[in-house]
Amino acid sequence: MEFPHNKKNKKKGKSSRKGESSSNVPMSSSVPPPAVKIEDKLLLRAALKSAADSGAFMDTKFYAFSRRDPSRKVYEPKAVYANGWLLRARVPSYFEPLLAGGYKESTVGSLHGNFPSNQQASNSEYGYDSDSDLEDDEEEEGGIITLMTSRLEEGMTGETLQPEKDAGDKTTQHTGQVSEETKEHPTGDVHGNGRVVILRDFAYPTWKALIFYLCTGEVAFATLRSQKKESIPVISGQISPDAPLCSPKSMYRIADQLGLDVLKDLAEKDILSKLTAENILDELFSEFTSLYDKIRDMEVQFAYDKALTHTAANISEWIDRTTSGEHPYNAAVLKCLFQKFSGSAPKTDPKPTYCGNCGRRDIPLKCGSCNVAGYLQ
Repeated sequence: MEFPHNKKNKKKGKSSRKGESSSNVPMSSSVPPPAVKIEDKLLLRAALKSAADSGAFMDTKFYAFSRRDPSRKVYEPKAVYANGWLLRARVPSYFEPLLAGGYKESTVGSLHGNFPSNQQASNSEYGYDSDSDLEDDEEEEGGIITLMTSRLEEGMTGETLQPEKDAGDKTTQHTGQVSEETKEHPTGDVHGNGRVVILRDFAYPTWKALIFYLCTGEVAFATLRSQKKESIPVISGQISPDAPLCSPKSMYRIADQLGLDVLKDLAEKDILSKLTAENILDELFSEFTSLYDKIRDMEVQFAYDKALTHTAANISEWIDRTTSGEHPYNAAVLKCLFQKFSGSAPKTDPKPTYCGNCGRRDIPLKCGSCNVAGYLQ
């Protein structure tokens, strides 16, 4: 599925609808975004106010994958609900075309049904192999231990997303299918129908955290996998008002695609705050760092300023991994490290600026090119 992106494609894992003019992108016929700019922090209040009259606040349902097997295939989609009006008002360049339809995996259906039976419940071409917001299956001798079997791929019956009809089609729909009333208000209605979108390139925790951020302006980042983690007690059955956790790297990636510069900056600062001498090489030679030059330069600078001794002592292992093909995408990182370390080497003390015979200081020197006198400082 090709969704709209606000930024240029990166080196891998990203696709866009190039060559399509804005006039060809189907726009939503539901309640339009506000004509007058509303502050982001007030959009949630405006959406709640509107829902008090319409009876439908959560009118959009996203499915995003949550698990990854040893073959790197992602599966087990989970639902995230949202208010389509708020999303379109918050990031119109991305959500307007996405929620208007025109994509085979963005259409009208039941908000309370199972995962659509006519859609594939896995993806073998996920755009970010090392996404730490995906839970990995365990693998042991004798086979794979899958922590949760996906019944979806075993033919579990679910709802079927119906193709959206042309505006002139007045065919009466039966119970369980999309009505004309829903078609005229495709982002949601009081009967439980709304926009259903299947996301094949973003992880469930990342998307859930993004929706929370777009509604509240708050985001919370989990520890990096390269960090030493402390066990955090989890109280089951208790609703927390805190922002859901997500990987700062996964959120940086999605913020880059949606053009959310403030969120992208927050994720970048969080990544920097979690760099240490012990994990800097793991981060430098990660797939994520190879995708973003700004992150790479930030981490190279950290390695030089804060972890020079550790980096120099352990770099040979990572050189071997890169040259052997284990990390082929990290050749640029090695180049930047060598350039940084060689070009920024500490300067040696200058020659004495006094005569060793008479002790006179500020001895004049002559340029070997133009023969102009100068002085050592």
